[in-house]
Amino acid sequence: MAFNAIGGPRLGSFKDAVDWYEKIKPIRGNKNGTRPLGERRYHNAASITMPDPDTVLLNYYGNKLVEWRSDNTFTLHAPKYYSAYSGDQIIGFVPRSVGFSWVHGRLFVRTDGKDIELVRRQSLKFVPVAGVHQGHPVFEVENAPDVQVYRVRRGMADAITKRRFGAFLEWVALTAPIVQSVARSEMEESYAQFRTALGYTDEFLAEQKKAVDGLPWDGEREHVMVALCDVDYLPYSVNRLGGAFHRASAELLAEWMSGNNPDKWLSALNVVQDYAGVFKFHMDRNAHIDIPRVYEYIKGVAAFLHRDEAFKVITLPAGTVPSKRNSEYFREIYIDFGQTD
Repeated sequence: MAFNAIGGPRLGSFKDAVDWYEKIKPIRGNKNGTRPLGERRYHNAASITMPDPDTVLLNYYGNKLVEWRSDNTFTLHAPKYYSAYSGDQIIGFVPRSVGFSWVHGRLFVRTDGKDIELVRRQSLKFVPVAGVHQGHPVFEVENAPDVQVYRVRRGMADAITKRRFGAFLEWVALTAPIVQSVARSEMEESYAQFRTALGYTDEFLAEQKKAVDGLPWDGEREHVMVALCDVDYLPYSVNRLGGAFHRASAELLAEWMSGNNPDKWLSALNVVQDYAGVFKFHMDRNAHIDIPRVYEYIKGVAAFLHRDEAFKVITLPAGTVPSKRNSEYFREIYIDFGQTD
């Protein structure tokens, strides 16, 4: 159960939202005329606005979180600061028949007896349904999608890895006892080549950063900075977005590791070492080659590129909380410097 941290009114209809907006006085001295949604001292975190007669917005740190419309439907947007604490922070924005839970790094909305995932940077539309819950109106998610779980096809990822990258792995096993580590400078040089081959040259990245320097964080600057960070984690890192792949860079790394590209093998190994290398002591500048770790990283790339072969997809009814196991192979990073949220 979430705690209503901002003291929000938990509005249950468009009429409730309009009535609340009209009765709340703006914060004195605030040049934007901000009207607090809940406790006045939290007006920066929770405010209410009415941009037109058919819309009421409940804003969370300046970003719309709940969007009520005159047809008595509302849209819930994923909170900007998405975390295990999100449920407590935003429970005051939604009707009393709606709740939240945090399950294995994911935020779920509980409504009408179903648990629907509210994915980062996405939204859910709610429509009223017949009946009440403890005296409060009930809503359901419009067109809630079925959910999927992913089961490993035993042995398939290993078979694909050996089929596609067997020659490269044999070379690693042959050379690792001779050259047991990779210098950080070599890894950085190879990774720069890797980014350049994808179109992310140092000059291009510097231009993107310079273009948004000095802009407010929200909007274009935030979008560009997130994209710049994504570029540092190509093609895949468990430390980024809970594990998500970037397809173009995974395909490029696979090309570098193919049997037809032995001149690229050293560069490919250096890229892999950025994630699989072992630093044996603090400030170690050499990433020691751990063959099992190298294999597991490459196997992950192979499983992503051939996920339809490596996994069996099982569909469950909407409203079910799915297992998170293997879901990272079905999540992708999309990098675009030309758009804003």
